[in-house]
Amino acid sequence: MSTLRILAYILILCGSSALGHDSLYNYLEINIDAEGGTTIHFSIHAAELSENPEVDPTSQDTAWFSHLSAAQKQQVIDRANQQLQDSYRVEWGDSSIAPSPISSDSELDSETRPGCLSSYIKVTENQTSVSIFYTGIEKRLLLVVTKQGAFPKTYDLATGETQAISLTP
Repeated sequence: MSTLRILAYILILCGSSALGHDSLYNYLEINIDAEGGTTIHFSIHAAELSENPEVDPTSQDTAWFSHLSAAQKQQVIDRANQQLQDSYRVEWGDSSIAPSPISSDSELDSETRPGCLSSYIKVTENQTSVSIFYTGIEKRLLLVVTKQGAFPKTYDLATGETQAISLTP
């Protein structure tokens, strides 16, 4: 049987059950501006953290979140904050810094990272590099570094891997 025919059968069998990208990866983006200011953005796919069986954990839909009670929203946000603490360690020099907690009044991103809650670290010190330690489970980390005037650089990290990133513009 030809490779093309086998591929066609796989696509037919998988069809709509193939998982979307957010189900396979966690995302972290490092933005370095021309003046050397750096922001590290963390995205947490919220649908996976819901205990509501009606919420598709692979969905990028944001409507379900707006229908939650304040207590249910807080429960999802608490899980997202725990995932941030458990999955990432950011170090520069001898310092380690944690992402800012996701606030209780946060809403899901509907444009940049649909269906995600966001957190960040603003690098205020004059640092030339940072190391990202990824300890997440069940997913890989897609790390994207953007510098003004340059094509984004991507890194694909498995659990337990570390990536050093130059912060020079």
